[in-house]
Amino acid sequence: MYVISLIGSLVGGIFVMPFWQALKAVLYLDLRSRREGLGLQLREPPSPDFR
Repeated sequence: MYVISLIGSLVGGIFVMPFWQALKAVLYLDLRSRREGLGLQLREPPSPDFR
């Protein structure tokens, strides 16, 4: 029974771990970009006399 549990745990980890690592990377980059701002500047809206 212990061997079956160990194999099941390893197989489950193989499928779950890549998604968990990708989720952590996306959250890290999002939080870092929000904190640093990444030097982004918003464009000004067009002026009313724009033709």
